[in-house]
Amino acid sequence: MRKAVIDVGTNSVLLLCAETDKNKPINILKQEFRISGLGTGMQETGILTDHAMEKTLQLIKKMIESCKQTGIDNIRIIGTEALRIAQNRGEFCEMVFTESGCSIDIISGDDEAKYTYLGSIDGISADKFIVADVGGGSTEIILGDKNNIRKSFSVKIGAVFLAEKFTLSEKLDSITTKSILDYIKNRLSEIYFEENNAALIGVGGTISTLAMLQQNLREYDPNSIHGYLLNADQIWHLYNKINRLSYEERVNRLLIEKGREQYILYGILIFIALMEIFNQQQIVASDRGVRFGVIKTGK
Repeated sequence: MRKAVIDVGTNSVLLLCAETDKNKPINILKQEFRISGLGTGMQETGILTDHAMEKTLQLIKKMIESCKQTGIDNIRIIGTEALRIAQNRGEFCEMVFTESGCSIDIISGDDEAKYTYLGSIDGISADKFIVADVGGGSTEIILGDKNNIRKSFSVKIGAVFLAEKFTLSEKLDSITTKSILDYIKNRLSEIYFEENNAALIGVGGTISTLAMLQQNLREYDPNSIHGYLLNADQIWHLYNKINRLSYEERVNRLLIEKGREQYILYGILIFIALMEIFNQQQIVASDRGVRFGVIKTGK
């Protein structure tokens, strides 16, 4: 059966078109990724801006058309943190339905964690996993094995959230970096897994970008990203490298996608904090998240 999932996040919209068959791996037909900035400014106002809603709506419409060109009419659109907390989410959902005929299913933090886990561990060899999906507005952290989730948390802390809380800056000095790290660790202090041999899996645009940069990839290649191993020294090196550059240089020299250059440092600090909390020296990048989990469960 052919089906598609459009994942509407705080800072991006992702599309997965796939063919599924019982007891067979997912056959990926098409993937698309676009920066939307839907949740920009929400830390202060709690409201989605007209510009962000219109931009995201147009991206969704283009992805729906892309699905139809692939011969897929079975399309599920899901919304995550930005739409969970936006005061005017109803207005946006109505816009999308009126313009496209498709409804947005705003999933809970627990469901987001479940789908993230099931999608992200696909094809990665380990007995136990700690999955961390760092988004724009929230971070999902899940512990489990190949078949079961044992614990999961959804924390309202993400790259865009941090940028707005600490006043968005192009470059972060050592004092600010430490302050942000301390804040993240304090927010995540309730989360503790006594697991010494679980693989730490990173999900989301931040970790995928780091895997690209470490491999000097000029174009996004899912097969090169998924399962790629990064150690703490490499991540700190990339953080410092990005931090030395202007927004324009990050886009033009490092080929960081336009719209991510402002927030990537904050996302990296979340991963660094998580590695310290879980006493991990390395992290496995996963190219697969919520949308893959939705496809796998068939829901």
